[in-house]
Amino acid sequence: MLVILAVIFVLGIAINIHEFGHFAAAKLLGMRVDAY
Repeated sequence: MLVILAVIFVLGIAINIHEFGHFAAAKLLGMRVDAY
């Protein structure tokens, strides 16, 4: 059970880092970002 929770937690962090890359790229290119 603890392993499953750890995997979900780490996966959530990885997804947030990935999505932040999209956010940063959009900002660098001057796009308007309404939601993160």
